[in-house]
Amino acid sequence: MVKRRARRKDHDAWPGRYGMLHRGNEVFSHHIYTGGLMPTKPKQQPDMQNPYGYDEMEWAAQLDPAYDAARTEVRRLSVGEEGTLSVKVKELIVIGILASRGLQYGVEAHMRRAVAYGATREELFEAMKAAAVPGGGVAYSVGIRALYELERAGVFAPASPPAPTSRRRSKTTR
Repeated sequence: MVKRRARRKDHDAWPGRYGMLHRGNEVFSHHIYTGGLMPTKPKQQPDMQNPYGYDEMEWAAQLDPAYDAARTEVRRLSVGEEGTLSVKVKELIVIGILASRGLQYGVEAHMRRAVAYGATREELFEAMKAAAVPGGGVAYSVGIRALYELERAGVFAPASPPAPTSRRRSKTTR
């Protein structure tokens, strides 16, 4: 005879996936709830909910809000505004990895976020050149294609025209 565990009747606080505790609509890290050593912010930064604008992620979040909350927390800790590295630098790292894997749509989305945090066209181009060393031609071509799409979409401010130079006649040419 197989013994079955009784289902929990107290739905006020229950352990969910990935060590998270749920209370109503709020999700808390297990360590915060129990007073452990992993301090995190209970409220998510709005930027971290879907910072790359993937429509399919909005849809998936509706399917499993608890999993989405866990992913949002991981995203906040890895590419959020906290930490030693700036968001721009973190995004440049992610861009190089995604380009090496051949994921142009991801490269383009992360480039947009890097630009939002101050990255220039030149910095993105340099990141693609650096990614080409370990990632080869795939990383370079995928990155350049994404950069080109951003250029075509008008993401970058147009380059300033060069300052006019005054043309003086030299005294020797008269």
